[in-house]
Amino acid sequence: MYAGEDGNLLLSGGEEDAVVVWQLDTRKKLFVPHLGSLGVFQLAVSGNGRVICALCGDNSLFVINSHDLRVSKR
Repeated sequence: MYAGEDGNLLLSGGEEDAVVVWQLDTRKKLFVPHLGSLGVFQLAVSGNGRVICALCGDNSLFVINSHDLRVSKR
């Protein structure tokens, strides 16, 4: 999980093979669906918050642009 610099964002992932970005102040959620398989095991965010990395249970690693939530590399 990641709370964002202003504390208004929360990242989560799990068995559904998706990363969910929760916007806590507006109660909206955005999805990065269909990543790997066997679930999202770990999430990491770059120091500047621009890049999200997701490690899945099938050992695939996804690099995600946090601005538009597009997978830039697998």
